[in-house]
Amino acid sequence: MGFRNPQQLNGVIGSGVKLADIFLPVKINGDMALLKAIELLLIDFEKKSPGVVFDLNFIAEKTVGFDAFIKQFEDYNLEDLAKESGVSLATIYDAAQMLAFKKRIIICWGMGITQQPNGVDMIKEMLNILLLKGSIGKPGAGVCPVRGHSNVQGNRTMMIDEKPTDAQLDRLQDFYGFNPLVNMAMMLFGQSKQCRRASSKFYSVWVETFYPQHRIPPTRQMQFGNLI
Repeated sequence: MGFRNPQQLNGVIGSGVKLADIFLPVKINGDMALLKAIELLLIDFEKKSPGVVFDLNFIAEKTVGFDAFIKQFEDYNLEDLAKESGVSLATIYDAAQMLAFKKRIIICWGMGITQQPNGVDMIKEMLNILLLKGSIGKPGAGVCPVRGHSNVQGNRTMMIDEKPTDAQLDRLQDFYGFNPLVNMAMMLFGQSKQCRRASSKFYSVWVETFYPQHRIPPTRQMQFGNLI
């Protein structure tokens, strides 16, 4: 709920800097049950306030599989899900209510989610909540995977890796106008002014050149998943 700096005297006194409004101490491998419980409550809120909780236009235009996804919840019991998650029903209700009437939601997760047998399904389920809310592809909404160590996301976005291919190095030289092997140290430590000026422009070139299969066409629809 808060952070205290143990290296300072006042770090052992008080509750520290507030980090969260609510904390859900899920038990090991109870994450999926927690998310299903939240979704079940969101569905109930939507039934009571149609069109207020779910972004129905977004769902109709940008997603597929919504009806099948919703139908699965006919077989779920809220009390059972709460028990499986290890979180009290009252706390889950507070969390669901917090999400229900917000228009812009960002879900962050760390490596505790990804580095486990259910990691893929867990991420899909978090995305399901964002799809229900239409919180994808607009400012102040979306996903935020937190990487495992300092600036690994920045490194990957800038296509910095330990074994670049000749084709990658050639494209870097063509785009930036300098020899990347000579300037690699400057790139790694962020000292190259050319890198900084071109960084935002470079991301699209990087995707187009090396990972065209990862492009998301503007007309593509997203699939609701995890019908379990």
